[in-house]
Amino acid sequence: MIRGSATGSAAPVLVQGTCVLIGRTAVLIRGRPGSGKSSLAAGLLHQTCSRRCIRLVADDAVHLRPASGRLIAVCPAPISGLLELRGVGLVATAETDRAVVSAVVDLVAADRVDRLPEPAFTRLLCIELPRLALPERGQLNAALLLAWFDRLAPGQGSVRHLAGAASLHHSIRA
Repeated sequence: MIRGSATGSAAPVLVQGTCVLIGRTAVLIRGRPGSGKSSLAAGLLHQTCSRRCIRLVADDAVHLRPASGRLIAVCPAPISGLLELRGVGLVATAETDRAVVSAVVDLVAADRVDRLPEPAFTRLLCIELPRLALPERGQLNAALLLAWFDRLAPGQGSVRHLAGAASLHHSIRA
């Protein structure tokens, strides 16, 4: 759900979601309340010992604004560095206050997740981004998301290359 000004403006728009920086790029995680956005973020943060630096940008609410063809995510000040974990409460975590969003993950009902998905995209504030659907509250979602990054952009360390890789895959199939 997007709230705020018109999508064409440079003013920030408040979006319900969680944003995590993975390496030098961020993923916006969307889903209904209780779908596992914060749990997925916690699972990704637990992977910090991997080959990527992973930091929380914002949990539950994110300011988004377009800038020079990129989507910038900024954490609202009151929730900076805080991750809400159901049954535990608010916990402090490694964070960064802003990041460039390069991909979107939507947490959806398990029956809406394709077994072998085609490359998908979504448009946010006039910017097209690669999109992955994962099952709500999926226990393997952090591993699946990281595998998606690796599969679409091997060795790049950045999701920025996902759009090109996915477009190439799509054009080959056409």
